[in-house]
Amino acid sequence: MAEEFALEYVTSTMSLPAGDVITARVVNDSAAVEHVQVVVYKNTGAGAAVVLDTGRLPVGATWAWFVTLNLMEPGEFWLRIRTSSEALVPGASFDKYEGTEAKPRMIYRPGDFAVFSLARKRLW
Repeated sequence: MAEEFALEYVTSTMSLPAGDVITARVVNDSAAVEHVQVVVYKNTGAGAAVVLDTGRLPVGATWAWFVTLNLMEPGEFWLRIRTSSEALVPGASFDKYEGTEAKPRMIYRPGDFAVFSLARKRLW
């Protein structure tokens, strides 16, 4: 049986136009394979709709992983990063592109997320 996720890292919402990009990243700071799942949501006015769900993915020991979502329509978006342990260090950005250059609208560094145990107890 696959191990359960231990932590959830959650952003706030960000209003973004079509053409912007959301990127979620993790670094595995351990000597073992860990697992991650990234879910991007769009607020609909009647709750949130899933725009992207990576499913459960392995991240190799001392490895980095990321996923990028190019927005096809405007809206308010937020994301959840689930990890199998605190050894996976998260980051996220909401970016505007001008040509090939990313201009960050909002950056989430590891300490910027709301963090929950899977029992939904907020840890920080």
